[in-house]
Amino acid sequence: MTQHGLTPREEGEPTVRTRQELSNRLDDLRGFGILPTSYEGLDLEGEEGLVCLALSLVDSLESTQRRVIETSIHILSLRELVAKLLRLRTPAEVTETVTLYLQKAFDHERVLVGVYKPPQKTLEGWAGVRNGAARCEPFELKGDWEGGLLTTLETCEPFRNTNGDIQRPFLKGRNIPSELKDFVPVALGPYIAYPLKGRGSENNKVVGVLMVGRGTGGEELGDMEAEVLGSVVEAVGTALENVILEEDARREEAFRKDIMGSMASGLIAVDLDGRVLAMNAGAEGLIKKTLEDLHQGSLTDLDPPGGGIAELLTKTVKTRRPILRVERVVRRSNGSAFPASCATTLLRNPQGEVYGAVVTFDDLSQIKGMEEQIRALDRLAALGRFTAGIAHEIRNPLTGIGTGVQYLQRHLAGDDAHAENLGFIQSEIVRLNGIVEDLFRVTHPRPLQKTLEDPEKMLQRAVQSLGDLPAEKNVTIKTHIEPELAPVPVDPDQIQQVLINLVKNAVEAVTEGGRVELHAYTSSEEDRPHAVFQIHDSGPGIAPETMAQMFEPFFTKGKPGGTGLGLYVSHGIVERHGGELHAANDGENGAVFTLRLPLDTYDLTEILS
Repeated sequence: MTQHGLTPREEGEPTVRTRQELSNRLDDLRGFGILPTSYEGLDLEGEEGLVCLALSLVDSLESTQRRVIETSIHILSLRELVAKLLRLRTPAEVTETVTLYLQKAFDHERVLVGVYKPPQKTLEGWAGVRNGAARCEPFELKGDWEGGLLTTLETCEPFRNTNGDIQRPFLKGRNIPSELKDFVPVALGPYIAYPLKGRGSENNKVVGVLMVGRGTGGEELGDMEAEVLGSVVEAVGTALENVILEEDARREEAFRKDIMGSMASGLIAVDLDGRVLAMNAGAEGLIKKTLEDLHQGSLTDLDPPGGGIAELLTKTVKTRRPILRVERVVRRSNGSAFPASCATTLLRNPQGEVYGAVVTFDDLSQIKGMEEQIRALDRLAALGRFTAGIAHEIRNPLTGIGTGVQYLQRHLAGDDAHAENLGFIQSEIVRLNGIVEDLFRVTHPRPLQKTLEDPEKMLQRAVQSLGDLPAEKNVTIKTHIEPELAPVPVDPDQIQQVLINLVKNAVEAVTEGGRVELHAYTSSEEDRPHAVFQIHDSGPGIAPETMAQMFEPFFTKGKPGGTGLGLYVSHGIVERHGGELHAANDGENGAVFTLRLPLDTYDLTEILS
């Protein structure tokens, strides 16, 4: 019995039956494509025919073995390619890696791998060319272009040109980038282009294209090469889809983080058990706590006894209903608190299932302060209108009384007893007239005449205007001026009146041997720069009940000889300059008055209050 199962009747000489079986086996081999059809009908009777058959079989076996080796090499290199693609993070890395791989592993003259963006009709990727030396460089194709490349992308089908026919060009159009000059019809030669599709692509959406070409004068790609390229195309399409999805996910995540980080409002998310899931930078700035602090502590630490944001979140989770804008008090880590406008909503997953709640909150401290200032201004305006009316009604009778007193003084000349009384009446008339004049200056202010004034000189003149008052009380006055402080656009006479009043009040408020400190500096914390003057005294401070009435007319705190109009008039002057005047206690170190004047209102003649 031979190796092939043929049994000769006589050793060394095939029988008729053996030749017939051999012929049948040859037909089978031709059917499998192993034996070339050129040996069909070969004469097996003679020795020459058998030798030719043996040579044919050896050639076929060698060719088959070569294909097996090449296929094994391609499979191994394809495995390496897939393993490398899994580690890549961006589409550019994928297209570059595949282009280099096809150049080196398959020895193609032209290789192009790109990612397609349909809305912009843009293709970005890498192109490899071998003209003697190999080169590989990125490209961006956009604008008006067409050809087999676009046909592949639009039809989602491979596009093959077997002989480099310029009637079926791969790429043509205006403004073709220089990196793709070797992909025009004349230089490209035979080529095949594959659409790149990911397995998860919706409706077989094309994410890119892969093309290989032989170059001018090159041979057509064989079926086996096309089959191997098909495997590469599938792996590259999946890899491109993955990195595009990952890139989109990273971009969306970065976008969400940017939104969270840019929000001025505080945001805190909790799960159904009240555990904190996330918190933005706005919340950290408002409550002065980090996410780790909340993980270690409890969200209820932020709530005062009456309830706060933790109570709102608990209610939202329990009732499964959002809460619209409500006001609550929120405590900071240092124990201080601030009023907040709060709103909650439910946290849902893509399936619509509730798995937590979110609260957003804004600090209302500034708004509350502005509301209080508006109320105070309204009170001052009402008092101003009232006092203006009184002043007008008093002025005319006061003039008549003054005239009558002068008449009596002339007719009672020499009567010392009546002269003293009449002199007292006349001095009180003058004082009352001064009050009326002050009221008219507030209700009928003259236009501001602004000039650029040196802040240091303004404070020096205010101190000099006090005369011997500081020395009489043994009060020390120290001045602190910021270096190179910019000039301030003010009406010098009116602002000087304000500074004199504030410094004089500070000196009168301290006991003998006390001190007064004057500060001047620039503040740029707000959108508009301001010049800031602060007058600190070492007196007893300002009582809470006094603080609420300090800028109202005729409020004197019992100061002898005071009209109660000094701060009221000063407040009006500062307002018309577009500035602010505030009073506060400096802890246990007395009171501090802060005068803020804008540095950018020189063009304004006056700001009406």
